[in-house]
Amino acid sequence: MRRLAEAMGTGTTTLYDYVKNKEELLQGVETLLIDSLVADLDHALPWDRQLTETLRRLRAVQREHPGFVEVLSAQVMPGPTLDPVREGLMRILRQAGFSRQDAAYVLALVVSYVLGFSVTDRARVKDSREVQRMRELSAHDYPYLTDMASEWAEHDPERAFEYGLSILIDGLRRDLDGRATS
Repeated sequence: MRRLAEAMGTGTTTLYDYVKNKEELLQGVETLLIDSLVADLDHALPWDRQLTETLRRLRAVQREHPGFVEVLSAQVMPGPTLDPVREGLMRILRQAGFSRQDAAYVLALVVSYVLGFSVTDRARVKDSREVQRMRELSAHDYPYLTDMASEWAEHDPERAFEYGLSILIDGLRRDLDGRATS
């Protein structure tokens, strides 16, 4: 709170005129970020486009606000802050035709994909030493890692995210279509 007050050019006690504690402040920030995920979503779009857009927005929030994942994961229970985005995602999935149970599974799957991708992306080191280390591995023991070291150096996290997202959405679409025809 002290650092925030300094950055705002005010005193710590002034912040407490607006929020009770650090947790309330973080919840307010979280609410602002989460509300942007489902705001102005075009409900006339097909379900797969709505879902894709919402997940891209979640990814963008995580990219623009790196501490977002830590704030979410620090909570003992997700709490009411996440309810609007959960409701929005469940609306998309249920209106698409997923059963309640399947929609719950899909909700967990897609959120885990985006959050997990962001965590691993942040942990990935963009360092030439890592590429060099991979190249120096034993080609006998690690033939595939040594062979792809250059590609690893050129890894584009956004292209990788979009690639995985398209596979995920295509799989969900096929699953839903398969259930409709059986």
